[in-house]
Amino acid sequence: MVTTGAGRREISPRYLSEDERVGIADLRQASNGVRAIAELVGRSPSTVSRELRRNRDPGSAQYRPFTAHKLAAQRRTWPRTGKIARDEVLRAFVQDRPEKRWSPEQVSQALRREFPAEPDRHVVHETIYQAIYRPELGGLSRELHAHRGRRLRPAP
Repeated sequence: MVTTGAGRREISPRYLSEDERVGIADLRQASNGVRAIAELVGRSPSTVSRELRRNRDPGSAQYRPFTAHKLAAQRRTWPRTGKIARDEVLRAFVQDRPEKRWSPEQVSQALRREFPAEPDRHVVHETIYQAIYRPELGGLSRELHAHRGRRLRPAP
């Protein structure tokens, strides 16, 4: 995703664009069926069906493309805390190891050994990297990256 002018974010082609939603609304208004709309828009019939079902205007039963786009954007940006931030024991375990110069890969393997019967406490090394370099996701101290020998991780 790329940020464009005026703070608007360009969405991945994986998601329906606002223009596609307008096209779906126009075709639906013209009494076209889901399969016909899907063929004309170039999307799967299940995508069009789900779009029409999930993104109806809450105040009415009609599909309104701009409201639908707003609802879909809100769902995409749903705030959530990371797995490490939610679990105190996991956070304490992960926080302690990089200070001892352990790599995230080593920490990930140690979690599996330490908590073999608790798969909720198993995390992959990428989750640990994210927790270290993006503390808003992982809840780890920002000073941990100094122990890794790098100042900042490149943006994804």
